[in-house]
Amino acid sequence: MSYRIVTSTVCAFALSMGAAKADEILDNLKEAIAAYEEGEIQETMEIVEYTRTLLSQKRSGTLEEVLPDALAGWTREDSDGSDNAAAMAMMGGGTLVQARYRKEDGTKLDLQIMAESPMIAMMAAQLGNPAVLAQMGKVKRIKRQKVLLNKDGGLQAMVDNRFFVQMEGNATHEDMLAYFEAMDIKGMKEF
Repeated sequence: MSYRIVTSTVCAFALSMGAAKADEILDNLKEAIAAYEEGEIQETMEIVEYTRTLLSQKRSGTLEEVLPDALAGWTREDSDGSDNAAAMAMMGGGTLVQARYRKEDGTKLDLQIMAESPMIAMMAAQLGNPAVLAQMGKVKRIKRQKVLLNKDGGLQAMVDNRFFVQMEGNATHEDMLAYFEAMDIKGMKEF
């Protein structure tokens, strides 16, 4: 890989961040260039991979904004973004955001949104097949999206063929549909 390609890639990362001031991501990109110029290829690769993780975490924060606030009578607990980035790295990349919603009576609902993952194509094929859907549960359309209410009590949906939404827990399908209705689908599509 030529110096020009590495420099172009690193600069593209920096420019895409739109950052005017130095931050941890920019510092790491500069460090990657310095390591490459010193001939430290392995170290350069490690720094670039770490920087990708930081970028994924930063982007997760914006996707997290589409998660709905807790509905009346519920509380919301967010997960740690660094755990999500590590989990997605093991599955080939992508972004994962999730939150747990609870009621005082012990009802809980776990909501996950996965984006930009190689696994999405597999999920899209499954959720796009009417015969498979018929065997898995009941299909509804909410906010112009096809939503599958699984026989096992969960909910799955594919949004814009880029986002896989999944809900699990002991909440009712009605609760899950209410949370799906409260999601910022427009914001998700703009991610």
